[in-house]
This record gives sequence, structure tokens and C-alpha cells, in this order.
Amino acid sequence: MSKQIITEYLNKFDYAFEEKEEKINVKLDFNLEINIDLTSADKIKISDRLGSLNFLSWPFSMTIKGTMLYNFISSFIVFVLFLALRNSINTYALTLFVIFAAFWNLYWLLYYLIKSENFKKEIKTLIK
Repeated sequence: MSKQIITEYLNKFDYAFEEKEEKINVKLDFNLEINIDLTSADKIKISDRLGSLNFLSWPFSMTIKGTMLYNFISSFIVFVLFLALRNSINTYALTLFVIFAAFWNLYWLLYYLIKSENFKKEIKTLIK
């Protein structure tokens, strides 16, 4: 019954989705996918996944939390490179570039996180 309610809701608001047995894969903006697993009768599993070729996870496909870890590690590496190069290159331009990249990264991370959590909340309230 809940699968029918979810698919009607997704059709009503024109979401792109695929059904495979008791699983629904919803494709949101900018390679964000939400997977709804209805295989268990007493549990509904909702997970997120960022497809490859987006700003946060470039060649990889991973969850948003995995993307956070990936970006934390890459930001640390960029910071160490920044410290190593700051004496040999124009510091002002390099500083502006690093700050811009950090805010751009944070912007997209928050965008994906908010979009994913809001959609999950919609599905959870729909099923109750």
C-alpha cells in the first residue's frame, strides 16, 4: 500500500523515478538520487546517493556523508599545498581562490544535504 501512495505522490509532482520490485529510485536535481527500499514490511529504508560528475564528488558516486568525508580530506590536502606554495606564488590571488573554492564547496554540500533531507522528510510524512 505504501508503494502505491509513494508512486502516486511522485507522479503528482512530476518526479523522475524508476521502480524495481519493491525499490523506488527517485532522481532529483544535479545527479542526486534518493533510494526508497520497501522490501521489509515493518521498515522503510531511505538513502541518498550523489551520482558521478557533480562538483562535490567529481568522478565518484557516493552518499552525501561520504562526500563530506571526501571533501574534508581533499580540503586538508589543498590547505597543506596552500601553505607550501604561499611563499612562491602571489599569495593574494591564491588566498582568494582557496576561499572561493571552500565556499563553493560548502554551498553545494549544503544544497545537496538540504534537498536530500527535505525529500526524505516528505516521504516519511507521506507514509505515516
